[in-house]
Amino acid sequence: MANTYLFFLNEINDWFKNSGRNFGWRVKKLTPYEILVLEFLLQKTKSQVIEKFYPKFIKKYPTVQKLARAKAMEVEKLLKPLGLSKVRAHRMIGTSKVIVDLHDSKTPSDFKELKDLPGVGSYIASAVICFGYGKYQMPIDVNVKRVIGRFFDGHIMGKIREGTSKNHAKKILQIAETGKNDPKKLCWAIIDFGGVVCTSRNPKCLICPLSKRCSFFQNA
Repeated sequence: MANTYLFFLNEINDWFKNSGRNFGWRVKKLTPYEILVLEFLLQKTKSQVIEKFYPKFIKKYPTVQKLARAKAMEVEKLLKPLGLSKVRAHRMIGTSKVIVDLHDSKTPSDFKELKDLPGVGSYIASAVICFGYGKYQMPIDVNVKRVIGRFFDGHIMGKIREGTSKNHAKKILQIAETGKNDPKKLCWAIIDFGGVVCTSRNPKCLICPLSKRCSFFQNA
């Protein structure tokens, strides 16, 4: 089974080098606070939209202290083009205030402390740890769950279990850490792969570099 994890890791990394999506926030090294803001903005919004919007937002609120002091109406107005502006604004301001008041203005690096922040779930917490702190923690969204679930267990979309995905992700990360793979690039690779190749509908199995060992494809 270890060889299967290594195969997955190598193929997904190779695919990302040639076919990964290029977003501005991946080029510049973002702080944990900037990653937290980015992940809030990405919720229920396409990445292409946020790529244009994010620089404007972070320029206005470059620090957690500034966002914590912001007036809700101002943030709502800025977020209006994205939709859900009132909900997003209150969550982002509320989270910033907690970070300033309880964490000395430093975005937590601990998973539980991050999850205790208003509006922060497992995915955002993992994203901050991985993309903000460069640690081996995998943010598991619907794309990651689908790619891992299909490849290792042949799951169709409705039967992919969260716990199963986490176990496979943990083993992938262990091998990645041993080989000193970049955790950020690895997680971006899996996210992108699920959005481009291993899609929920009409997956591109015939050109998929994982297909020769993919349980989903082999049992189709």
